[in-house]
Parts: sequence; C-alpha cells; structure tokens
Amino acid sequence: MFDLENIENGDHSLEQGAGGRLTDSQMDYLRELQPNKKEWDGMTELQRDEVMGQILQRYGELSLPDDFNIQESIGYVFDPHVMEQYERLEAPHDHVQIEAIGETLANYEDLRWENWQDLEFVEKIEVLNDVETQIAAIEHRPPCPVRTGNNMGELEVTPYEISGHMGGYRTGTKDITLNPELLTSDNPMVYREMLDTLVHEGRHAYQDFNVNVCEVHPRHSEVQSWSENMAGGKWGYWGDCSNELGQRLYEQQAIEIDARNFAHDVLNNWWNRILET
Repeated sequence: MFDLENIENGDHSLEQGAGGRLTDSQMDYLRELQPNKKEWDGMTELQRDEVMGQILQRYGELSLPDDFNIQESIGYVFDPHVMEQYERLEAPHDHVQIEAIGETLANYEDLRWENWQDLEFVEKIEVLNDVETQIAAIEHRPPCPVRTGNNMGELEVTPYEISGHMGGYRTGTKDITLNPELLTSDNPMVYREMLDTLVHEGRHAYQDFNVNVCEVHPRHSEVQSWSENMAGGKWGYWGDCSNELGQRLYEQQAIEIDARNFAHDVLNNWWNRILET
C-alpha cells in the first residue's frame, strides 16, 4: 500500500508515466483491487459494483488531471472483465430512464389493469418482482426483492427509507416492502398508487446505490445532494411527519422531491402509453 500523502504530493504523478499513461507504481496501486476471473465469476452484481466503486475511488486518490481518460486507463491496467463492468457502469439520464420504465410498465401484459385483477396475490408478488428486476436493469443497479408487510407505519427502517404508509425501502436488506392493501384493492386509483410506490421506492434504491455503493448517476451534483440529505444530523433527513410542519419538511427534502418527481414522470409516461393502445 502506497502512502497517499506522497501520492498527493506528486511522487506518483501522471507526468512520470510514459505516453501520458499511469506510472508503474500507480498501476500497481490500482491493481491491488483487481480480482481474478474465478473470484469475479463468483461475485454478485452488487459485489462487482462495489469493487468498481473502490477502483474509481483510488483513481480519485491519485489526483489525476481533469482530462485524464479513465476508460482508456482501465483498458490497459485491468483485465477485460473489469473493463466490461466499467462500460455498463453509468446509468442513462433520467429522461431516458423515465421513457424506458414507462414503456416497461405499459407493455407488461400481467400488469395491465384488466389482467392484474385476475391474478392471485402470490402471482402479483411474482409480477412485481419481475418488473422491479427490469426497472433495476434500466437504472443500472441491483434489483430489490419486493415484499408485502402489515403495520407499514411500524417498519423498522431508517427515516429516509420510508414513504408514508404505502411502502418502504430498507438500505440494510435492500428490499422494497409494499402495503398489501395496494395489491388487493379493486380501486384503479389504488392500483395506480401501487405502481407509483414501486417506482418511488425503486428510486430510493437507486439513490442509495449511488451514494453508498457506486456512483452511476450522470449528474454528480444530484448525488451529492442525496448524500447530504442521507447523512443525518442537523441538516440531514427529516422523518417526523407527526404534524403539518414535519410533513412539509419531509416532503421538501432532496431525496423525497427527486423520488416523487421521478415516479410522477414515469406514471405520466406509462399512462400516455396506455391511452395510445
């Protein structure tokens, strides 16, 4: 392990490398994190993304010039399987995600209202897990198990993981819990609320992944605001909705505004597609 203070002082600067490349010592420092192919094949997608996040963190420690081509560097520093992971790393911009998720919801036959009503409860859970897997792929994050639970107001989650009593996302278990009444209601407006909640909580999973695992969101400034909101403390997440002021503070937080607006845009896209069919 190299002394990071020396790296920051320029002892391993880019200028020492031939042809604008990293120095041997810099490459050795990065390659300490490289898993072999057998280890890699045994990893989950989440574990692979965590390794990729650690590698990118080390690039940041090297204080490289702004125009340094990390993608090209990864190509000659690491084995091909690491390069493949980097190439799939960045998620599409929000407008692309919104279009793709809206299309996914609209084209899923079992999710159509007239078909949804005929499904058994267990079948509905299976459908929602399949849909969440497709949404996660669009957002370039691991999928979350989708479950149902009673006493939604008593979910054992940290404050920023819960969205009212409709559903919640847990950072610890990386799962989405929905109120079972959303699945059993014969009211089409409740059905729409279920879809909104699924997308909303999936967006919280996306935020969590970007802040705590690996940044794939195209806009770093937004990830930074999510991170500050999640950090806690005086200016951290507000979860007390027991009064009107608390409810307003809850609704105006960065990650709640983002998740609410994202889900709203997805549902509008979905509904417009439904009307066209």
